[in-house]
Amino acid sequence: PELVPIGDPVEKSLVAIDGGSSTLWTNGNVSIGVVRYGFVSYDPGFKIDKVQIESEFLLIRAGESSLDLERHVREVSMIEDASENGDIVLFDGALSMIPDVGLEDRVASVCDNTPVVGISKSSTLAMMNGRLPDIWIPLEAHTYFSLPDDKISEMVERRNLIKGANTAYAKLHGKGPTLR
Repeated sequence: PELVPIGDPVEKSLVAIDGGSSTLWTNGNVSIGVVRYGFVSYDPGFKIDKVQIESEFLLIRAGESSLDLERHVREVSMIEDASENGDIVLFDGALSMIPDVGLEDRVASVCDNTPVVGISKSSTLAMMNGRLPDIWIPLEAHTYFSLPDDKISEMVERRNLIKGANTAYAKLHGKGPTLR
């Protein structure tokens, strides 16, 4: 692939959405857990403008849901609020369609005015009829490459990614991982 240098910093405000979850107790049939989710907005100089963090305690019955899914649903619910607090929304994870989560609709509701960028640290890229972990993609620091349209179409079908999304791989720091 053709590597492209990452240009000068964008002079726009950013909003980063992320979350986490922890199981507090389980007996195998029922779990009690906590999900935390929210966003932080930064001005173009990377000064924090706003922090919005929520926490919920949940009772999860085996086979009904999972803490990770519940956390993801709540992160997705933050997209519209986050878009009102910055020029670009950074979303932790791939922009994959998961049934009953509503990610595609939430992104579509804001993307005309605010780009939503999914950042995945643990994804894989199908290459040469095999799968190569992203961390093995040999990128130099401060470079990226965009996937050709045929590979993006393949990923949309195979991985259930949001249609119309562009996909690129980047290495932001010499010692950091390759990100999708």
